[in-house]
Amino acid sequence: MKKLLFSMLFAVVTLSLFSCGTAKSMRNLPDLSAYDNAVPVVTKLSDTTFISGNNTLVKNREGLWELYIEGDPLERGLAFGALSDSLLKKQEKVFFGKIKEILPSKTKQKLLRTFLKWYNRKLYRNVTEEYKTEIYGISRYSAHEFDDIATPYLRSLYLHGAHDIGHALQDLALVGCSSFAAWAINPKTAL
Repeated sequence: MKKLLFSMLFAVVTLSLFSCGTAKSMRNLPDLSAYDNAVPVVTKLSDTTFISGNNTLVKNREGLWELYIEGDPLERGLAFGALSDSLLKKQEKVFFGKIKEILPSKTKQKLLRTFLKWYNRKLYRNVTEEYKTEIYGISRYSAHEFDDIATPYLRSLYLHGAHDIGHALQDLALVGCSSFAAWAINPKTAL
């Protein structure tokens, strides 16, 4: 009887701890009222070249995908998602497949989801509206087979921070993500 009572008390305390403060983050969405929600039309020129207006996705000679997108945040997100639709779905499948490989237990997977929901509860506060809007556009092309993990938007938001979150969870917060961006440079002012 004591063991059952202790187990129930432990479960209530654990659930209270992990649910504390997560409801607001689960409902948070970017404000889309100022944006056009039109779905981009993608033209496939070949297996390695896709276009949508001025936006392009091209596989270069080295086998790397190069993406060019422009527009407001929602247009960029929708263009990103539309152009790289199959790549995004493949990436999610590989990522979550690896999680299942590392943690085959459904109970442990659920515990991990609960912990990450709590751990990410304030993530939305630290991402600008512009980026949240772009991520929302991308999330419209997420695979629905993983909706049990989180909504497409939350999953996309969490996946954008997964690398750094993984390092933080391993107490390697000194290691950050590496990235670069390139803009057109006026050759007369360069150097």
